[in-house]
Amino acid sequence: MLLAPIVKVQLEKELPDIQSIEVLQSFRFGYWYIIKVETHISDQGYLFYNNDPAQTPYLTIWGGAVPATDEEYRFIVKSLSKGKTRGIPKALARCFAWHMTKEPSQ
Repeated sequence: MLLAPIVKVQLEKELPDIQSIEVLQSFRFGYWYIIKVETHISDQGYLFYNNDPAQTPYLTIWGGAVPATDEEYRFIVKSLSKGKTRGIPKALARCFAWHMTKEPSQ
């Protein structure tokens, strides 16, 4: 599935000046997806989906400084278990938190 055109259409509602996007990374666990995008007009962000992105709008966008500190790992996991991302598989939340705190600096 080509994610960039799908995500671009969804983001155009909030970013009408968007010309193109790049999908930099994607994570998937079961029906949940996290897609890292570069819009060229805003900071990079992670879009969270609880179903197929081609059929479901994203739930929320996660932005912020990367890498996060080790102390923020638990905060990230806990934050993802609340609000719009409630129900995210714990394994995916931990993977994302690891990515935000460890992987970018390596």
